[in-house]
Amino acid sequence: MFGRKQDVSSLATDDVVTQERRSQDLNHEVDLVVRANTFAGMLFPKPGHLVCGDVGVEFVADNQVGYIQIPWHNITSITVDIVGTHYVRSIRIATDQTDPLEFVVSDGQNLVRCLASHLGREKLHQNMGNFRSVGRRIGSWFKILFSRGSRA
Repeated sequence: MFGRKQDVSSLATDDVVTQERRSQDLNHEVDLVVRANTFAGMLFPKPGHLVCGDVGVEFVADNQVGYIQIPWHNITSITVDIVGTHYVRSIRIATDQTDPLEFVVSDGQNLVRCLASHLGREKLHQNMGNFRSVGRRIGSWFKILFSRGSRA
């Protein structure tokens, strides 16, 4: 989906952000940069880089048109979509000002570690997958149908 795997350390040192955007940067120090797609628009994802830094999380589009800046104090919760046991597919960042923003990321494990180091683990939540929610629903139906309660 993201093409070939790129080295995250080389992305942090490259000029991912052009010189004319340097004055608008949110972060002073960059901890981690990963490839990401955002679904902030209605239909099409926008490819870019998700930057985790000392002041907040920042998304910079590849074509340098538009960006999203989220300071740490505005983030209320982060929902992580985990496929299998270790693969992080996407994250959803809920803020106190806007609707949740969803990002599909390339290196999700390192991003979750970076987010947990800045926010703490109490703001990170795991998304319940479709199979688990359907299994719980079927289990609750069987519990209702075959319970040993007093029914007339």
